[in-house]
Amino acid sequence: MTSQEIIPRPQHIPTEESRTYVRRMAACGLDPDQICDILSITLEEFEQYYRHVYQTGTSQMVVAVGSEVIKAAIDSKHPQFFQCASFVLRARGGWRDIRAVETTQKDLPEEQKQKLIDQLTERILAEKAKEKVPA
Repeated sequence: MTSQEIIPRPQHIPTEESRTYVRRMAACGLDPDQICDILSITLEEFEQYYRHVYQTGTSQMVVAVGSEVIKAAIDSKHPQFFQCASFVLRARGGWRDIRAVETTQKDLPEEQKQKLIDQLTERILAEKAKEKVPA
């Protein structure tokens, strides 16, 4: 064989394993050039065999992880039940953390307590009114 002869590279044949690998690399944030380098394929082969897998990889990862969090959030025996349930309710259920200030009669006179209660009530009603008005 002479030094000018080019040995053709074997044609790439995608497998379920390589598709899963591309899906995971996409979910981790690798770009197509990086994936091509890892798989030793051309960008044209990537576009032909893996474009759809790449485009949906991150979404599929979000669904898989979200499903596990939701399973834990509804299983009261799961060790992280409370954390998962709290996360789901804040992220998707509209719950929010409210910081309460505890006062005693010694701290504030009754009229100041009532004024604070009125202010908080007004703020909560205003926030609810904003939520009902479409943007």
